[in-house]
Amino acid sequence: MSGWPGQQGLALVVALLVVALVAILSGALVQDQGYQVFFFEGRHATAQGRQYAHAGLDWARAVLYDDSLRSSVDYRGEPWATRIPPTRAGEAEVSGYLEEQQGRFNINNLVQGTDIVEPQRQVFLRLLQGLGLPVRLAVALLEARGAGPAMAARRVPLAPLTEVAALARVAGFDAPTLALLAPQLCALPEPTPVNVNFASAELLAALIPELQPAEAQALARSRDNTPFLDLSDFKARLPREAMRLDPAMVAVSSRFFMAEVMVRAQQATVRLQALLRRDSGWPEVVWEAYR
Repeated sequence: MSGWPGQQGLALVVALLVVALVAILSGALVQDQGYQVFFFEGRHATAQGRQYAHAGLDWARAVLYDDSLRSSVDYRGEPWATRIPPTRAGEAEVSGYLEEQQGRFNINNLVQGTDIVEPQRQVFLRLLQGLGLPVRLAVALLEARGAGPAMAARRVPLAPLTEVAALARVAGFDAPTLALLAPQLCALPEPTPVNVNFASAELLAALIPELQPAEAQALARSRDNTPFLDLSDFKARLPREAMRLDPAMVAVSSRFFMAEVMVRAQQATVRLQALLRRDSGWPEVVWEAYR
């Protein structure tokens, strides 16, 4: 895995898989016309688009499952990371992509029940500082989540956030702030480590206090040329041996991925977004929504 050769070949394989999928689905749709005649034209197009979208989601799950059988490391050069351009399938046009989620800071790591997880809070504070954002945002977020001594009497933990967009309801997280911060964050249903093969230089610096911004940039460039194979490899490429690193906070593999499937079917446009969790078997759909 020294570098990422064969990118064009990987893209071709993925594209061929999608073409095969939508071709099979087109045949299924042609054979399943019985119920469709009861739809008005617009509803029929939307129903057809949703069928294509769900088939695309199943394809994404199959690609992730296949990847889990082949490798225990996740990085940008893998087949699942190839974006699929718009592809014709009968009367529809299908496109989509998978986006790894654990290369970001999980905002649900900050709180367990009603208690603040201090090491995670420190990482979040350093991330805010590295982005030039006020650290009071961390206070506002934790208060909104009902965490900390002032909230201890409640003892009613709030459900984890499901989307980073929900931060727009927290004081201080205005549109410009979210535009800068959101690409660094995720909202996953359980505590997760950061996959250092995807983390930004700013997040790498937040995870390792002694890492200077220029060093973090160099580390990210090193990773972009050759992915980290394991945590030992990651530690070996740090600029100094004595740097503090909590091994529970970092990883080189990922369990959570966001799938996006876009379908244009006649007059309808359908966009399906789903959070997938990949453990030891077929990836599970945590949630899905039409946008």
